[in-house]
Amino acid sequence: MSSLVYSTDFMNNKISTSDKIWRFLAKPVYKFRDKHPEFYNKHRDLIGSFLCGAAGAIATYVLMAFMPYIFGQKLAEVEILLPDVDIYFQEIKYDWSIIGFPIRVRDGLPIIGGGVGYSISYYLANFVSFLISYTFMRKFHHSKQNPYKQFFIGLAFCFSTTIITNMINGLWLPIVSARLTFLEYNIIVLGVIGVVNFFVGHLSNMLVYKDQSGLNKKIAKHNQKKKLENIEKMVVEFNNSKEINDDLIKKSAMECYRRAKRFDDILYYRKFIKKCETKEDYIYIINNILKLDAKESKDGIIVSFHRTECICPLAKKTNVDKERFCDCMLKHDIFFISKLLNIDFDARIIETINRGGNDCVIEIIEK
Repeated sequence: MSSLVYSTDFMNNKISTSDKIWRFLAKPVYKFRDKHPEFYNKHRDLIGSFLCGAAGAIATYVLMAFMPYIFGQKLAEVEILLPDVDIYFQEIKYDWSIIGFPIRVRDGLPIIGGGVGYSISYYLANFVSFLISYTFMRKFHHSKQNPYKQFFIGLAFCFSTTIITNMINGLWLPIVSARLTFLEYNIIVLGVIGVVNFFVGHLSNMLVYKDQSGLNKKIAKHNQKKKLENIEKMVVEFNNSKEINDDLIKKSAMECYRRAKRFDDILYYRKFIKKCETKEDYIYIINNILKLDAKESKDGIIVSFHRTECICPLAKKTNVDKERFCDCMLKHDIFFISKLLNIDFDARIIETINRGGNDCVIEIIEK
């Protein structure tokens, strides 16, 4: 089977399930984009925020429609309110709080739809809504930010807005709850959540998930500053060393690995690589996803990096023999490839620019 036919089948058959789901759900949006490109491009962020808010609101409503019943009558009769402030409105007396929901009473008896059961349901539903928003916005913006850092920033943003929303809603929702059925109450809550999700989602969209946002530019600037500091630190360490030993080379390679922010790339590449089964699969991924030049060798895979000069910032700033940085490069690539391919392997240098070659080329040899 030719490599071209094999590669096409490989990509079609081994696309991740999450990507298949995303393509299916996003198909109407892509059709609208192709039909109205000018309108879509002009209002892209608002469209994304609306879709994200709608998806979050629907998910929240669906969960809130049955989750309080799962927690049952006993938890509906228990309340934990922080703080617990008594408020009076006409004939209605209710408790206001920042965290937690009061017991819901009808005809003098506690009913499902309040108390700890409702509180747990509400926070779980909001967390699920956040997970939907997080996944949606990262894919919608093709975000390249660190997913874990972005997750916790987004979660903190979501938690903060949830608390603020609770403080406001706690003033009027108990009045609505006392005068409407549980279904009517949930429909109103859905509307409120949808509107809040849209505005909060749009704000978080602009602040957290767009790589061009001020927050992410600030984070990127901070990361770049740390990279330069680490480089200067390693330059001093190399220049002050009497002997460039393997431990120093290994330390340098690890620092370079961290500076390169390879972790984000690994998460992206792994969704392809985890499907690899044969050497041809790995070669296809290296060529077409990593954009390097790989070919099969007798013992493994030969990888060429398409370099015309040494790219190491340390090699350009130190008095150390430049050939030693080729050993550093090899260890760096071993760190990266071992994390990426999740295989036990050896590697050797075939040629490097610093050693008189025309490119940097290594051979990956599976043990």
